[in-house]
Amino acid sequence: QISLDVSRAFFLSKIYPKLRDFETKTWKEIERETTGKNGRSKHHSIDIKDLCEEAQERLVELKLDDLDSLFSLRLDGTLRIFGIRNQNYLRILWVDQDHKICPSQKKNT
Repeated sequence: QISLDVSRAFFLSKIYPKLRDFETKTWKEIERETTGKNGRSKHHSIDIKDLCEEAQERLVELKLDDLDSLFSLRLDGTLRIFGIRNQNYLRILWVDQDHKICPSQKKNT
């Protein structure tokens, strides 16, 4: 489910510190961060077609359905921020607390 309202306490404890950390990095540094033994990218662009149906419908409602991709920042195991990357900033659209906007496809499942 797409989180449209995140509690202040959750934002201040879980999201804000991570966003502050991103402010100290360049986009190249952010894009180079990896996770897991396979070294998969933590933060990357995601094609709109790979988003869940609810997210795609919400983009239509927001009149943003002309976008080709959104940028995803992985804050922890399942917590993601999705937004529109525009030069040196990210316009945040959603907080995805359960990694449901673009669930990863596990191999061999």
